[in-house]
Amino acid sequence: MQRYRTIAGPPERTATAAWQTVSSLIANTLAASAEVAGDAVSTALSPLQGIGPALIAAGHLETAPLVLVGGPLHVSITVVTGAAVTTAEENLSPVPGGASATADWVLYLPNPASFSAALSAAVAKSRHLSLATPPTESNRSSEAGVKASMVDLTALQGLRASS
Repeated sequence: MQRYRTIAGPPERTATAAWQTVSSLIANTLAASAEVAGDAVSTALSPLQGIGPALIAAGHLETAPLVLVGGPLHVSITVVTGAAVTTAEENLSPVPGGASATADWVLYLPNPASFSAALSAAVAKSRHLSLATPPTESNRSSEAGVKASMVDLTALQGLRASS
């Protein structure tokens, strides 16, 4: 299920503090999963320590969200700035569904041209970061349907009958 989170950036909090809030939200969400080691999340996000706040300060995360995908977990995270922070409804609680996140989770990042080189360098340092277009919820649902249809129910019934 697609989930959304909005974080208040400047002037509510500095871009660095907003990035820390985003990182904490991701870490706390993934911490619910038995497949994801707690320190692995902070390690995976560490290449973004400088570039994350810069993306926020430049306003890129207002229009192009970060997208966290891991198994059935699918979360879009935006950071609003300026006057929009006065109407932002933050929910900093871990995102429901975090317990179902898989160890191969990925944080998809927007890739504005002015940050392309820095983002490419950061992504190269972590298998959990990507500049690719994130999968949509409908793409993921249809993939699950294809996998489910690959099960031959008749063969399973035959196995059951023979035991």
